[in-house]
Amino acid sequence: MSVADEPTDVPTFVRALKESMQTEAAPLATGSARVVVPPHKDPKVSAKARHIMWSDRQDAFQAWVGMIFAFVLAVLFLAASVLLIMNDHEVSGTILGTVDLVALVTVFIMGRQGAKATG
Repeated sequence: MSVADEPTDVPTFVRALKESMQTEAAPLATGSARVVVPPHKDPKVSAKARHIMWSDRQDAFQAWVGMIFAFVLAVLFLAASVLLIMNDHEVSGTILGTVDLVALVTVFIMGRQGAKATG
């Protein structure tokens, strides 16, 4: 059944979707499919542009890794603080928890100010 043979009550977007699927599937059947190359590996892109793209990807990755390590470290300090408080070291646990919280807030405030200054 071709798209032209369908009843007229089929919504327009469904017909358009079927047409696009048929036209995109034709090259796959003949074996002449177009290969999509990521921009940072495309040989048509200049070396400088590829380097900038790769550098941006590395910066984003490092930012995510830094956030994960900061979160894990903050949770570990918080757990140590709770453990100290539960083992009758209230003053030490409170000081450790307070320092952890103040340091975390300070890092986020300084990070935002640094991002505003550079961006």
